[in-house]
Amino acid sequence: MLDLTNLQQITDGNRAMLNSLLSEFVRTTDSDLKDLANAVSSQQKDLITRLSHRIKGAASIVGASELAELTGELETKGKQAHPDDSSELLNKIIDCYNDVSKEIDLYK
Repeated sequence: MLDLTNLQQITDGNRAMLNSLLSEFVRTTDSDLKDLANAVSSQQKDLITRLSHRIKGAASIVGASELAELTGELETKGKQAHPDDSSELLNKIIDCYNDVSKEIDLYK
């Protein structure tokens, strides 16, 4: 679920820096997911697209490829006229993020 290879290269193996980046990822993604849930419930397409894109990028950097893939799907749905099944996809994203977050806690 979490592949830290890229992040370890970015941090040149510096464990403290890696942990700091992971903590920042969790902090910002927690906040972004709350905002994303509100955007999905009110069908704010632009906000869905923007937040999904931001989470997708952060997930890619930390090696959470499944989370990046799911948020990429939601980003695409946000660009559609009626992002109708976004709630179901959001639930998958939240479940996946919770798994990633637990894995990060175990790593630290």
